[in-house]
Amino acid sequence: MSRTYVLQSPGIAIAAARMKADVNYIGIADQELVSELAHNHVFLCEAWEQGPITERRLQRLYHRLMPRDSLFMETNLPEPLLIKALSYAKEAGATTVLVYMRPDLNKYAIVSSQADILIVPESNENMAANRVITFGEHEHAEALAGAFALALMNGLDEKQAEAFYRRAALSRELPWYDEVAYG
Repeated sequence: MSRTYVLQSPGIAIAAARMKADVNYIGIADQELVSELAHNHVFLCEAWEQGPITERRLQRLYHRLMPRDSLFMETNLPEPLLIKALSYAKEAGATTVLVYMRPDLNKYAIVSSQADILIVPESNENMAANRVITFGEHEHAEALAGAFALALMNGLDEKQAEAFYRRAALSRELPWYDEVAYG
């Protein structure tokens, strides 16, 4: 089974863990966030209480990624760090998923072209990545990404898991697996 890493996106990490994905969080986390991540069954892989994510800190990710793992990121880091994280993942044979919470796609055009899968607002579906998952105005992007993380962990692609992650995206708050699978 592959592993799921989430870089500096605690909402996606929590959403994936609630879907029963084995999620490893890498990023900045104060004590309150550490407690929330632990409460939601997220593994703290690398967490720093102070300072920004730097290239040196990002090197920890490089040593953890393996083939068939997946790396989920938002566009909340500077572009050079996103590019570095994507290159580390590509070199390791991991699948990269870039999630756009806001329609700021033009700002990250270079990064978008390097990601394997993009999760973007519906209005921006003509992107350079090979695989694009869109979400509507009333869909919860973090919940969608979390459910998709479980699908990737179990070897499913975006077509095979679409009904599952679409159902999760309809939730107003981050849902738990049972609410999506059996609700």
